[in-house]
Amino acid sequence: MRSSFALAALLATTLGGTCSFAAAPQPGTTTTAPGTPFHAASPAALRDSGGLQEIYSTFGTDASALYDCCFAYNLTTLYSGTGFKETMAMAFTPARTAEVRRIELGLSWFQGPNLVDVALAEDAGGVPGNTLKVFKVTDIPAGGNCCDFMSVSPRGITLEAGRTYWVVAKAKGAAYAGWNLNNILAYGPIAYDVGQHLGWQAEIAGQAAFRVLGR
Repeated sequence: MRSSFALAALLATTLGGTCSFAAAPQPGTTTTAPGTPFHAASPAALRDSGGLQEIYSTFGTDASALYDCCFAYNLTTLYSGTGFKETMAMAFTPARTAEVRRIELGLSWFQGPNLVDVALAEDAGGVPGNTLKVFKVTDIPAGGNCCDFMSVSPRGITLEAGRTYWVVAKAKGAAYAGWNLNNILAYGPIAYDVGQHLGWQAEIAGQAAFRVLGR
């Protein structure tokens, strides 16, 4: 039986812009928004951004709706209070060779330390492999909001056209965070590590919200 991934469901309220959270499902279950199934879709078209070109993106084109505010993949550890570990990764394949300069992600913080590691990794047979660069990300906005995003700036790394790479997000310590889903129906390779000595597992699914820029 194919393993499935766990999704953290956030239930937005209208009380002063605050949000309440549904209990995170156990690994091997999926929670989706009713009436909003994912379908295959191309990443957003290349566009300039501060002198950089978009290599890959699942962000929306509307700055006020870059990603889904209210559904996110869990980023947890065994100490997060959820009872399970979950690390997520999203794959992308550049259409042209470029030096990566910035990676942007739609992340949410729920509880515990406000700390997530974000890494850029090579591909190893369809799952994340050798880590090229890792960053510690803090000051992640509270879950249930859009559209702040976190940004890291790799330098000196050339992404080769036609090769697959992975952006990996991993909670640290007792952090409980999330990686928001895209809202443009972008489907692609994802990988998840839920511990239990299973290692990385991969499938095609709705990708989380992120953008890779370079020159």
